[in-house]
Amino acid sequence: VITEEEEDLERVVKQVVDHLFSTGAPRPNQSTQSQALSPPDFLNQLDIITKEVLDVISAQQGIGSTSFKIPGIEDPLSFNCNVNIAKLRRLKRQFITYTKSHPPSDMTKLKESFVQYLKSVV
Repeated sequence: VITEEEEDLERVVKQVVDHLFSTGAPRPNQSTQSQALSPPDFLNQLDIITKEVLDVISAQQGIGSTSFKIPGIEDPLSFNCNVNIAKLRRLKRQFITYTKSHPPSDMTKLKESFVQYLKSVV
């Protein structure tokens, strides 16, 4: 004799099994998609590019400039306040950390991205 509780249990088990095995794949999101492949020397290139920008800024700050012409970038970079080299290095590390987890598809835009980042945070 099958009781009502056993029928409910069988129905619930069938629903769980149907839900687990009959549904399609989950929608892609950041955790299920693979990251874009970056070149093996990506971090080295990123460090060199950001160092070049900081070197230009510190050299031009040394002569009292508040507007900085970065080679390869059309628009000059200007700060409203005096930014010391320690703060610029901290911003460089933040940019590198972000860029490691979100690598750009176009490596030629790294310098432009870093300058844009500096414009937005300073």
